[in-house]
Amino acid sequence: MRAGVHASDTASPIPLTVVGGPAGSGKTAVIRHLMEAQVGRRVVVIVPQVAGATSGDERNAHAESARLECIGQCMMLPSRDPVDDLLQLARMERRPDHVIVEANGDESPARIVGYAYMPGFRPDGVVIVVDAAVGTRIEAGEALSVATQAQLRRADLVVLNKVDLAGPRVAAATQRTLSKMAPAARFLWSHGGQVAASVLIGPTTGHVAANETSVVAEWRADYEPVSSRDRSSRLGERCRTWCLVSDRPLEARAFRAWVSRLPATVMRGAGVVHLREEPQHRQDFAMIGSRWRLTRAAPWGGSAPLTRITLVSLGGEMRQVRGATLLEESAPPLVRRRVQLQEAPVAASAGD
Repeated sequence: MRAGVHASDTASPIPLTVVGGPAGSGKTAVIRHLMEAQVGRRVVVIVPQVAGATSGDERNAHAESARLECIGQCMMLPSRDPVDDLLQLARMERRPDHVIVEANGDESPARIVGYAYMPGFRPDGVVIVVDAAVGTRIEAGEALSVATQAQLRRADLVVLNKVDLAGPRVAAATQRTLSKMAPAARFLWSHGGQVAASVLIGPTTGHVAANETSVVAEWRADYEPVSSRDRSSRLGERCRTWCLVSDRPLEARAFRAWVSRLPATVMRGAGVVHLREEPQHRQDFAMIGSRWRLTRAAPWGGSAPLTRITLVSLGGEMRQVRGATLLEESAPPLVRRRVQLQEAPVAASAGD
């Protein structure tokens, strides 16, 4: 990028999500739908340079015209050197809120994951898009490429795309096959690349998209989000966002046990936790797929200690158990004020 840039060393790291998968799986469709449905966030997508433009003049003309192609506040950026473009983005005065790097199907997972550890960025998940019918081809003797298998091993989320063409039975068989290659990933299904943006890159603070619902509730150790068991609950085109709050310190063991019980329909989690064992410090919670971590952060200082966790689940009915209080739109003003105390989101990162 050649835009005017300014150093911003004190700015918080930009979350970076990698979207990979074999050619023809529908990565571009997934990304384009995310950009079209985006609300309240500036997202830059770095994509591999288009093949076929061999002359320098032709290639440069294509790149410059493509740079000007925007969808809402989002932009696709064809790139021959993602490292250079990422460094430029990190130094911009008005930086993007989120960056997505689209990886080639034959690209090394170590390389693509490494982009998120560059200065100015932090990892925010590896999403692999696969044709829902690939399981049938694997059973017929067609092997996935070594690079795709390696990407699946690094995956946090696996999107089985084109389920409308493959059918639910084939998609379910593909999921069983790929789950052995992607043991840490959580799976979701997609029709034509339609996946809710909050599932892929987390929710936007202060905005609720048309394809999601938002609920505020009080965190309880026995609060269990439960999704319906029908096949539609696997689709990622709709989601539900849960904001769980508590002004009481949580016991670390109880919190970790609660996270371990979250169902596979919960794709993401992020927030700040007030632990009884370390009352002076915030604890940052980050979860993508089945990987999660809780790490000590800055002291509370003058802020009132508060637990505020956001979960993103696939669409479907969810319930609270054993008397947990559901607040939804009728949340008392006191609880609404508690939620606003920690308005800056703590986005998930791809850690174990």
